[in-house]
Amino acid sequence: MKKALDELYSSETYKRLCNPDCGLYYEGSVYVFSYLENEIETGIVK
Repeated sequence: MKKALDELYSSETYKRLCNPDCGLYYEGSVYVFSYLENEIETGIVK
């Protein structure tokens, strides 16, 4: 659990999630998770 939270909190996805101007905050949890999953797998944030 700690490793998963560390991964999330240090991600670019989380930074975007915390930025209301980005709009990611308003997306559903499944979409946000797929966004994070893609970042972890590829190292690229789209």
